Amino acid sequence: FVISTYTYFKITDNGIGMDTEVIRNYFLSAGSSFRRSSDWQKEFIDATGKSSVRRSGRFGVGILSAFLIGEEIHVETRKIDHQVGYRFDANINDEQINILKDSSISEGTIIKIKINNKELEKIKVKSGYKNIYWYDWYTLSNPIIKYYYYGKEITPYKNLNPDNIDILPEEWHAIDSEGYNKIQWTYSPNYSLVNYACNGIVIPVNNNNNNSQLDVGLISVLPQISIFDYNAVLPLTLDRNNFSDKLSFSTDLLTDLYKDLIAYILVFDKNSYVENKKIFIKNSRLDHPGIKNNNSYTYYHEALYGNNRYQISPERYSFLKYFINLMLISKKGFILNYNYFIQKLKSVNAILMQLESLPKDYLGLDIQDRFILITDNKINAIGDYLIAIEASNWNSETEIFDPFNSRIFLKTEKYKYLFKSDKKRMTTWLNNKCEVQFEEAGFTCLHLDNPKSSLINNAFLKKNAKNVHFIREYEIICPFEGDVLLNNLLEKYIGNDVVIPFTVEERRKKYPIAFKELKGYMEKYISKPEVI
Repeated sequence: FVISTYTYFKITDNGIGMDTEVIRNYFLSAGSSFRRSSDWQKEFIDATGKSSVRRSGRFGVGILSAFLIGEEIHVETRKIDHQVGYRFDANINDEQINILKDSSISEGTIIKIKINNKELEKIKVKSGYKNIYWYDWYTLSNPIIKYYYYGKEITPYKNLNPDNIDILPEEWHAIDSEGYNKIQWTYSPNYSLVNYACNGIVIPVNNNNNNSQLDVGLISVLPQISIFDYNAVLPLTLDRNNFSDKLSFSTDLLTDLYKDLIAYILVFDKNSYVENKKIFIKNSRLDHPGIKNNNSYTYYHEALYGNNRYQISPERYSFLKYFINLMLISKKGFILNYNYFIQKLKSVNAILMQLESLPKDYLGLDIQDRFILITDNKINAIGDYLIAIEASNWNSETEIFDPFNSRIFLKTEKYKYLFKSDKKRMTTWLNNKCEVQFEEAGFTCLHLDNPKSSLINNAFLKKNAKNVHFIREYEIICPFEGDVLLNNLLEKYIGNDVVIPFTVEERRKKYPIAFKELKGYMEKYISKPEVI
């Protein structure tokens, strides 16, 4: 609001207020925290030494925080159940502050800060810290906070995050973790859309780019995480904008996220399916909100193959974050292109088929005992063809390549461009490894080592010549364990019979423990199919 030619930032609350002792010893004294006082301990610490109210402030910054946006402040406050209140003005350069009694002041506190021009400009536009508006910093429904800008009320969020005492909406989940009152999370886009908040206050670290303090396993997209921490357990930096140490609730949270993923898999009903010799194509990707890869390199990750692609690096980054989103379908059901499923089956005879466009009805092909991934994402660049043809099969123990055992069908024109041009577009080693078997219907068939018998015959190539872009028949063998935590949960809920039936009804019969224990996770995906 504006008084004369000055602009003020005004904060009004109906809290417990302050008396002169609190004003002098804590509010005006930098580094002194009222929460460490004997009065606070008596009133708000229980017999176990735990706080009964949220402890958001912890560093004793007090009045200094006000001087970050202005050099002058005016304070009016009256402690609850007291007959008189107090008011005072303070300037950042004042050596003494005169505190005056005022019986007309209501219970609670009012702080008015004269804003300097630099901070006023930050308020006018979204140029605050990490693109957070000044009214976006609190995310909870309780207590109620109203915001006004020059008299006009502002609504910061479509929906505020639920309190830990609220009945949780269906799309939210809550976990208990030692030291914390509650950890709540959601993937729903209908709330604050901030990765982290502690006791409702935003922590503006972008953990999608830096996962050093939170182990997210194979999760690619973080949910919104609302942390309730009454006892200042969360390791925050002094500016409260980042974490100073590893987050102790990482494993508890990741376990819950993986349960949600498994629940999603078991109720997902947009999958492609096979009936006899017909393949009905819907989705080749799960696109659960935690593993959904919204980037232009999907074709690249779909084309990757080889034993080493299934290895998790020490930094926890791996292609598995992309593979786990891919479904391979068979006549009996589907699996994920992930270590656990492949190892349970010992090996997987697979087909990658890239089409110019997906058929509106079905694709006619008898896949027999194979698993197939059909997609309209296409490789085009030289480097794309290199990773689609050359398997990442280097064996560091034997110091030789394990057999590729793959068969490639690519357009003859493209084959000549890559392998027979005067320009060296493919390595001599790969050129020598690729044995031309035949040319048919504009395609060249290549063998790399000793692939199994082919399901792609001349009749199929002739019929689908215009629509087929690239085909690879290959064997998937996975010598690497993958994510241990996820594997343990898959062992519990999926077990050894890893081919997931096409219909939810069949899955319910096959995996009764999962449908019983993960019901709370499944409900939001069943009742809101448009989210899937």
